[in-house]
Amino acid sequence: MKSRFDIRFVLAVLAAVALMGWFLAGMHWDEAWEVLKTAEWKWVAASAFLLFLEYPIRSWRWYYLVGEIDEEITFAELASATNIGAAFNTFVPLRGGDIIRIAVLARKRGLAFATVLSTTVVERLFDAVGILGALFVLLYFLPADIAAGETIGKFRGVGMALGAGGIVLLGMTVLLGTRGAQRAFLSMIKPLPKPMRIRVFDQFRALVAGLAAVGNPMRLIPALLTTALIWVNGYFGVLCAFWAFHLDVPNISALFINTAVILSVAIPQAPGFIGLFQVVLEEAMGLWGASTGQGEAMALALWALYFLPVTMVGVIDLLREGQGLGGFREDLFDDLEERAESGTPPK
Repeated sequence: MKSRFDIRFVLAVLAAVALMGWFLAGMHWDEAWEVLKTAEWKWVAASAFLLFLEYPIRSWRWYYLVGEIDEEITFAELASATNIGAAFNTFVPLRGGDIIRIAVLARKRGLAFATVLSTTVVERLFDAVGILGALFVLLYFLPADIAAGETIGKFRGVGMALGAGGIVLLGMTVLLGTRGAQRAFLSMIKPLPKPMRIRVFDQFRALVAGLAAVGNPMRLIPALLTTALIWVNGYFGVLCAFWAFHLDVPNISALFINTAVILSVAIPQAPGFIGLFQVVLEEAMGLWGASTGQGEAMALALWALYFLPVTMVGVIDLLREGQGLGGFREDLFDDLEERAESGTPPK
């Protein structure tokens, strides 16, 4: 298992180096520096604050999902796990921090790993629905000349597919929590030997337990509203970055850039999202009339604003756990590997 992880790490880093090398090789340093050195720091600080605020908001949304299965969970515990996961995404490839976040919370609260995992699956479905909502807003406000472009057409297709899929899967998660679904699953695994059947069904119930909040309107509706808040917050965070660097682009482009960011980091890739993030942001800025140097400057600035603050806070939260990055990761993955087959939660 270790060798496979190492191979994935090498491939992810090589891809990041290639993309980042391509980005830097064609970079217009003089123009980009002119943009960066004119920054108004009050707007830079406002942008950094708002973009960091996304993580507490996501923790708040997670609270509605996990609170259905653990009423004594605290926001502080969820925020700490979220920050630690974000920090690990800066240091390990393939969004490994997402697994760390789940394991940290499962260990703290004594919850089954599969149960916490399923709550994060619901989060991704909410994000897909959010992309669909952002797409409808964009299509309404987009200038006609940009809306007719080939790139926007592809973006529209991807957004519609993700959003529609998210809505369908959200409906399916509600059905999975019903007794009928449990009986159907039990019938499917009936041919298995009894000990194995019991273990498989226990895992299924642990997984379904994390979906319980979707069937509770008192938690589902606030979670959806919090998803909308994530997008509104991200829009103003990017808009403040535009103001900080005096970019003359339409305000609605901030929503497009924020959507491009979310899509670019959704793909498992190199540590810190190096390479793909910069390339996507440069291309996205160009669609809105920004010069090449402006797009490059914004790609570098937004990367720093998105990831550096939460990484520093995540490392602080991790140190409060009493371990460093390397030791914590090694202990955690060893613990998960030992307990994966038994279905018990991490220690």
